[in-house]
Amino acid sequence: MAHRFGSAPRYVETSGDVMEGRGMRLKLAVVIALIACACGSVGPGGGGIGSPLTLNQLKFKVIDAVGVPIFCDPDFYPIGRAGGEEASADTYYPQIRSDPELYAAIVAHEHMPSGDLNESQKLTLYRAFKHLRALVLTKNGDTYTFEMRVKGQGASAVDLVDGSVRVDGVVMITTRNPSAMPPCPICLASATLIATPSGEVRVTDVRPGMLVWSIRANGERVARARRRLTAKRFLGIDNRWLPTKSASISNGSRTLECRCSSSSAASSSASRR
Repeated sequence: MAHRFGSAPRYVETSGDVMEGRGMRLKLAVVIALIACACGSVGPGGGGIGSPLTLNQLKFKVIDAVGVPIFCDPDFYPIGRAGGEEASADTYYPQIRSDPELYAAIVAHEHMPSGDLNESQKLTLYRAFKHLRALVLTKNGDTYTFEMRVKGQGASAVDLVDGSVRVDGVVMITTRNPSAMPPCPICLASATLIATPSGEVRVTDVRPGMLVWSIRANGERVARARRRLTAKRFLGIDNRWLPTKSASISNGSRTLECRCSSSSAASSSASRR
């Protein structure tokens, strides 16, 4: 407020104006402090742990952070059939839908409609279900531990990952080391042909010491000697159990892997063990 004393104007603030200004500044400081506290808060109770997720939601958090688990897919091991995975998707669909928590978790993660699904969507649902089933979480206080094989950096690389996931979905990786494919069981039809340097040979004619084609880690084909024959049984194409012999190379490098098909002779492929 301005007051004139003589010829020069003087400005004088009353005590009320002073108190009001200080009060406004104090209120503003309190508001700023409250906002800062709210922004710095991580979770309920100040402990840094948020709301707990369901078990299947936690598994999806691990898969998103680490990778899709590599496992012995029951639709391809120990024997794979054309259309087998699609048939399994139809078979498991009612079971998956009967579990509301499981179904909701998959539908949300795969961005699918909540109503009835078409055949393609059922297959997506079933594959996600297999991924969840393959990942095992072990409870340990407010966390779950896991160990899983996932795809590595290379074309055929596999990593073994150990870690944990908190109940609110925070994933922590403890170790990640190079590994190999899991030792999935293989069933061979008696008419399966095995590739050798001398040509294709029926699996029943493979003998110890015989050279068969294998593949190194870099993809190079190499002839290796069979060091042993392992007697196995398999579910044949006509659903009868029949004796056969495995066509694997037991020298610790690569293993020749053959899978039954709908024809009398199956194609052979190499897979790292």
